[in-house]
Amino acid sequence: MLREYAKRRDRHIEVCYHDRDRESAEDTVRALEKGAADLATYFEVEGPLPLLRAILAPDRAAFDALVAGILRVEIEKPSDPRRIAQSQRTDIVLLSPSAYVAHSTYRHVPGDYRRMIRHELVHVFQEHLSPGIEESPLWWDEGLAVYLSGQWRHPSQFRFREPVLESLRDGRMPTLHAIQVDRSLAYSFGWTLVRFVEQENGKDAVVRIVRQMKDGDVFAALGEDAGALQTAWSAWLGMLPDGGRRASRPRSRTTETSRRIGVAECHPPRALSESAIRSPKRSAMNRQEILDFVRRNPTSFMATVERGQPRVRAMQTPHVDDEGLVFCTGVQKNVSRQLQATDGAVELAYWDAEGNVLLRLRGRMAVVDSLELKKRIVETTFQFLKPVVAQHGYEVLILFRLSSGEYRTWDGQSGGREEAGTF
Repeated sequence: MLREYAKRRDRHIEVCYHDRDRESAEDTVRALEKGAADLATYFEVEGPLPLLRAILAPDRAAFDALVAGILRVEIEKPSDPRRIAQSQRTDIVLLSPSAYVAHSTYRHVPGDYRRMIRHELVHVFQEHLSPGIEESPLWWDEGLAVYLSGQWRHPSQFRFREPVLESLRDGRMPTLHAIQVDRSLAYSFGWTLVRFVEQENGKDAVVRIVRQMKDGDVFAALGEDAGALQTAWSAWLGMLPDGGRRASRPRSRTTETSRRIGVAECHPPRALSESAIRSPKRSAMNRQEILDFVRRNPTSFMATVERGQPRVRAMQTPHVDDEGLVFCTGVQKNVSRQLQATDGAVELAYWDAEGNVLLRLRGRMAVVDSLELKKRIVETTFQFLKPVVAQHGYEVLILFRLSSGEYRTWDGQSGGREEAGTF
């Protein structure tokens, strides 16, 4: 079935395509590599990833044939023109962007395309990690994919965020039951529940649900009943005033008509702005949020000082744990000497391009003496150092940890709003 397709292979990524789609294939490889690396960090996947394959279908008929023949997924023929991506196991079938005009209802927007690929990758990771993927509810699966792909942050033709904004403006929110049984609500509101779970319980709760849930009962996995979660989620989503402090959680009033259509009447003190749904204002960024931000965006720009002059370079953050951020470099490198000469004084900048958010951290690094951690970093993240270690040993590497300090954020989606604090 793939004999007429060219192949582009890069480590654990393979993209199959027709010659006319060579440029799209390169874009797909880059999106897969970045998405897989970010999700492996988020889900704390250790060791090499399995081969991830994407196939670019040149038209609707090829898309339907690939979904049925390669993925073994039942599909109507011709399929709905809104259907342009399907994943199963470690394979993803994509309608090529060159076919959008003739064979779909969408136009090609590079940012939308990258986020759609990450959306499908979330499904791949979830299927790979979850012991009960067949029981997992649709709202959780799609909510997780929309949230971790960043699709909820951006206005787009796929309309993942617009229904939420419209419901907030109208003061009408769906019930959890409605989200559970209505497919369209699962797609448009599921991500708000996932984001609520992460913000209220931490990223570890999301990872735990994915890795451990067998029966599909997300509420039980959180240790909450649906009624309590409904109240807390509605308050969190609809009652965030612009001042940055959460209002007390009010009781929802539900009319008989609302009960029939699954919509609870909600009366926030003022309309929630579009920027607030992108990034609700908080009085401070907590430590866990900072660590998670770095996990999602591990490339930093590290500034040090040498003889009174600033020095800066891009530095990957190969390890993040509850104790802080760990960096690995060579003992003889200038950055190592600069840090040790200034008692570890450092400033780091992390950029989230999708969310348009800058995070700066300032503090003092300390040397970490851990052979075990060096081995873990070389085996999982800095595999390019294996030949160096084989020849010279781990003694040529040095680890630095930033455990605490000051932070400052700049949020471009909220008009350049800045926040500062300690972590």
